[in-house]
Amino acid sequence: MYYEVFADPINLARYMRLHLGLTQQQVAQQAGISIQDIVRIERGQKNLEKRKYRFLADYYHLPADAIFNDEVGTALPMLTQRPNSARKRFSRLSRRLQRQDELERAGEAYVAEQERLKLQGTPYAIGVNEAYADDPSSGYDIFSFTQSGEPIFITVKTTRSGVSDPFTLSGSELEVASYCCANSLNYELHLVYHMNSKRYAPSQIVYNAGQVLSFIKEPTEFIVWRR
Repeated sequence: MYYEVFADPINLARYMRLHLGLTQQQVAQQAGISIQDIVRIERGQKNLEKRKYRFLADYYHLPADAIFNDEVGTALPMLTQRPNSARKRFSRLSRRLQRQDELERAGEAYVAEQERLKLQGTPYAIGVNEAYADDPSSGYDIFSFTQSGEPIFITVKTTRSGVSDPFTLSGSELEVASYCCANSLNYELHLVYHMNSKRYAPSQIVYNAGQVLSFIKEPTEFIVWRR
C-alpha cells in the first residue's frame, strides 16, 4: 500500500499515539520534544539523542527501550493509563495552536463533506476518510475517490481570510505531491478560504500535483544537524 512508503506499520510510538487518539502536535507539546522528533521516531529513525526516546517513553509510562525497539507487547498493559503531560496544556501558545487546529479541522471536515456529496450515489461515498489529517507524517489529510473509484490523495489548507494568502506545506506534503506526480496518482490540494468568516461563505480552489510543485516556495525554518 502507498502509505507504507511513509510510515512503519509496527512503530510503537505511532501505535501508542493513534491508539490514544492524539496528534503529533499534541504529543510534542505534552511530552516536551519537538514535532520533528516525533516524526523521526515514528518513521523508525534510531540516531536521535537517547533523552528524546526517554521523554517520549516517560510520557507513555514505558521503558525507553520499549520505544527504541518497538516492543508493542510491553505497551499493552499501559494502554489504559493517561499520558504523563510534561507541560501545561492551557498556556497562551497552546490556546493559539488549539484555535489553529480547530480552523484546520473545520476545513478538513468541509472538504470531506464536499467529497461525499460529489460521490453521492456511488459505493465510494462511504469510503472518504479524513483520519489521515491526524497524522502529519502521512503527508495528506483525506483519502477519497474519483467517481470511477480511483484513489485521490487530498491535502487541505484552510484560512479565514481571502484566497491570496500564502500557506505552508510540510516536507511530507511535498513528498506526497511529488510521489503522486511521478507515479500518475490522483492528488489534489484543496485551498479552503473564508472558513468561519462572518461575512463570507467558505469556498475552495483545487490544485493538482503539478500545480503544487510549480508554486513558489520560501523556507520558513530549517532543520540543523550539529556535527
